[in-house]
Amino acid sequence: MSGQQVPQKANRQDVDLAHQLVENAAIASLAVVGSDGAPIVALTSPVLLPNGALLVLVSSLSAHGKALSANSQAGLLFTGVEDLTDPMKTPRLTVQGSAVKASLDERAFFLQSRPEAELYIDSAICSFIGLT
Repeated sequence: MSGQQVPQKANRQDVDLAHQLVENAAIASLAVVGSDGAPIVALTSPVLLPNGALLVLVSSLSAHGKALSANSQAGLLFTGVEDLTDPMKTPRLTVQGSAVKASLDERAFFLQSRPEAELYIDSAICSFIGLT
């Protein structure tokens, strides 16, 4: 194995499935790289913005929040409904990008999609990042 991924051209069905996975996701796994180079993975509740970017709420006290402050590279893993006959057939999608500070408009959109976040959204330790 060469370790290189071979790019594949997506068909319309794959694109639609990917969009559905992201749009319908209540949770996803957020992966970042810690200051020591070790991976850090956290459960998060992303929101898909109208422009296609993803938005997550991150605590500055968390290991992944601290890691994102030092290195903006991140990934999100989305999964669909588990295939009980063969778990490896479960639909999944990894999105990679760079974390950027979100705008106030994006914050409002997040709250509209995740109203339960209102309990802690204005905490001084929480901030929004967009993955673009």
